[in-house]
Amino acid sequence: VGGYAFAYQGNLTFATIRGAGHEVPSYQPGRALAYIKYFLSGTSLPIFHVHV
Repeated sequence: VGGYAFAYQGNLTFATIRGAGHEVPSYQPGRALAYIKYFLSGTSLPIFHVHV
């Protein structure tokens, strides 16, 4: 697992990158690039839906 993405009602997604500090590209450059590519292409991040 490279991190987690949570989709909230509306148009908000909160994403974390596992093992990264506040300067994600410095700590996890490959994972940061993947997230940036998703954002620039307009593709949604893979979301695991949990019903509570």
